[in-house]
Amino acid sequence: MSIKTIRVRKGKKILWRCIVADNLFSRAFGIMFKKKFKPHLFIFDLISPISIHSAFCQPFTAFFLDEKKRITQIKKMNPFSIFTSKPSRYFIEVPQDDKKLKEIKIGDILIF
Repeated sequence: MSIKTIRVRKGKKILWRCIVADNLFSRAFGIMFKKKFKPHLFIFDLISPISIHSAFCQPFTAFFLDEKKRITQIKKMNPFSIFTSKPSRYFIEVPQDDKKLKEIKIGDILIF
């Protein structure tokens, strides 16, 4: 199985090269059991609330995006926490120590 990656940008600036989680297996495991990880982009077919957990994960920040790829929520996740978002189509998991996190805010539109 090959790993798909995609560039995520804000305007012309590339923020991350994300691993794409677009199937049941990759969505189920995401960043679990990984000491270091690259950002993951989760793509869903339908817009609905997304429930996530951080069991067996390093701390990360989750960005929830609507169908226009606009950030609607940002949630810092510590190990063994649970969160349910507003209806979303995409979300991105980024390590909490990523320096580019400071550049992102609710309302930003990402390109991928």
